Amino acid sequence: GFDRLGIWFFDEEDPRYMVGSFGTDEQGQLRDERHVRLPAGPAEVFEGKEPSEIKMKSWRRNVLYDEKKNVVGEGWNVVAPLWRGDQVMGFFSADNFIEKRPFSPELLELLGLYATTLSQLIVRKQEEEKAQQRREMLEKVVELGKQVTQVADLRECLLRIYKSVKEGLGFERVGLF
Repeated sequence: GFDRLGIWFFDEEDPRYMVGSFGTDEQGQLRDERHVRLPAGPAEVFEGKEPSEIKMKSWRRNVLYDEKKNVVGEGWNVVAPLWRGDQVMGFFSADNFIEKRPFSPELLELLGLYATTLSQLIVRKQEEEKAQQRREMLEKVVELGKQVTQVADLRECLLRIYKSVKEGLGFERVGLF
């Protein structure tokens, strides 16, 4: 029952900004918005509050503009926080700018439950990616160990360590002392 949906995360380098993820446009088409970086906007709703104070927020917004600054619609917007533990990592947003329907309490409750589930899925996926990176790093270290034990010459052994650490693990500079 929403016109548009979006997932936004606070920029890790500067939380005064938000970066987009995936969302839907006015026609309901999925858009990749990971390249979008905007001033925090709805993030102000959550800023400076204790975690227990952060709730979903719904408000009427004047207008929605397209890329050419034409008015596309006017209506309601809602944001629900996305949690990582006790920290807000971003928000899930939905609006009815095109159809201009106010949100029912039931719809807002459902959106809040959806945001909670989405938060858990995002955190789980991020942890899986970190675990995969650790596994890949460990595999590289094990391979390095195998290479080093096959070399009798100390100089050749150190050169292999240097090359494996620099190239295999992605360091710019490596020093062996």
